Formats: sequence, structure tokens, C-alpha cells
Amino acid sequence: SASPSPSSASASAGRLTAVALHPDALVWGALCEQLQSLGVPHFGCAGVEEAAERARGLPPFHTLVVLLSEESPEHRRAEDFGVAKQLRSVGASLSISVINIVSLKSFETDRLAADLYAIPKPVTLGKLAKAFDALLPGCFGRLPLDSTGERSLGDFVKKMKVLVVDDVELNRRVISLKLAQMGFTEVHSASNGAEALRAARSAAPEPFDLVLMDVMMPEVDGLEATRHLKAD
Repeated sequence: SASPSPSSASASAGRLTAVALHPDALVWGALCEQLQSLGVPHFGCAGVEEAAERARGLPPFHTLVVLLSEESPEHRRAEDFGVAKQLRSVGASLSISVINIVSLKSFETDRLAADLYAIPKPVTLGKLAKAFDALLPGCFGRLPLDSTGERSLGDFVKKMKVLVVDDVELNRRVISLKLAQMGFTEVHSASNGAEALRAARSAAPEPFDLVLMDVMMPEVDGLEATRHLKAD
């Protein structure tokens, strides 16, 4: 799993840790990368039992924020706090909050309960920051608010190096245009997984911060290319 990182506000004081729960390591790994970008100490695992075991090492009066995707077997227990109850059993002083990650069609309201918040897919840094702020007011203020009250990525986006991988040229052009409109200034492209691997490996010592990977492609598909990228 990803290693804890330094953070701001309460997280820097050592009182906050986040756990990304998902049966697919690629998914919880991606969530951990976003938590890393936000500066939140974190770990990822496949199930609540493993999370509970890891939580035993947390200090008293610590806050554990659980990122729970609807594909996870534990998701059905989020509404009745089954996950929180199981994690809290490792220590009575452990405070548990849950961020439910749901599909857009399932999303109705963000605040489900005092310690339960929902965000619709796709997961973004802004949505995560807003959820942390809602669950733990005042603990997390790293990303500035823009004029609309939404979280702005500002200079963070401008510094990101992005690789768009798709075998359809039109898709690459449209995605690159959308990224440019969002403020991304360094966007590269590749037409298949093999080309993406060559681009990623030649990018050192300044690797890509974000890779948008298609799945079905010739030569090397997106899943295989992603496995190689994670291994590298």
C-alpha cells in the first residue's frame, strides 16, 4: 500500500488517517495517490478485516476516514455503519467517518449522516477535499476555494504532467482539449499501451503525474500496460 505522507492542519498533527477500501488493488491504489496529492496520511487495502488490523496501530483519539466504493462488498454496510462498527471495535477511542463513493445515478445527497458523506464518481481532488471539510470542519484547507465556492486545483493542475492513451486519434484530441480547458498545460499522448510504456519510461526523471488509459487497444491493452506501469 501507499506510505503515509506529510499533511496540513490536523493531519499534520498526527490525528487523521484515511483508508481506501476496494477489492481491486488498482482502484484503492488510485485513491491512495489522490490522498497523497492532498497530503493526507493513508493506507489502502482490499477489505475491512485488513483495515481493522492496520487500524490497531493507530494512536488513541485518532480519526480514521474510510473511502468506500460501491463495488466493495463492505459498501452495503455503510448505511447502517457496519463498517464503522467493525473498525471501531479495535479501539473505543477511534473516531470513524465514512466517505461513500457512488455512481452518479445513485447519488442523491452528499450529507447522509453526521459521520457519513457521499461523493459521486468520478473522484476528484476537489470532491475529496470537500468531503474531508464536511466531515471534519477546519481540519483540511489545503485547496483554495474559487469564486464559485468549489475547490480549485489552481497551480497544482498547471504543474501536472499528463499522458493520454487511446488508439482513436479523435478521442486523444478531444481529451487533450478538455484537459487544456481545465488548466493542464503539459499533455502528451500515445496510441496504444506499448507506446505509453515507452513514453512513461523515457519520461524519467520527471514522470507523468496522471495517465488516462483506454482499455481495449492493439499491441498492449490498457490493463496490461497499467500493470507494467505500476510494476515500474
